[in-house]
Amino acid sequence: ELGRALYENGPAACRDLLVAWMVRRPALTVSDPYIAAEQFIGLLRTGLFLRATLGLAPDPSEATIDAVVTAAVGAFMRAHAA
Repeated sequence: ELGRALYENGPAACRDLLVAWMVRRPALTVSDPYIAAEQFIGLLRTGLFLRATLGLAPDPSEATIDAVVTAAVGAFMRAHAA
């Protein structure tokens, strides 16, 4: 029950917000917005994300974070741009 509550109020809620955003964007072509949202979130969960989740030092620089996000957005847009 605790696991379900954590999932529904964390990752699933984030995914649902992203789905709602995606379906209002004519620049995107996604056949299944739930899968597309999960894919995008997966692109953001790099080693950088894992290290931050585990509290491993050092904290990433803004440039490193920007590079990860830029790469994720680029890959996603190449797959789903209209």
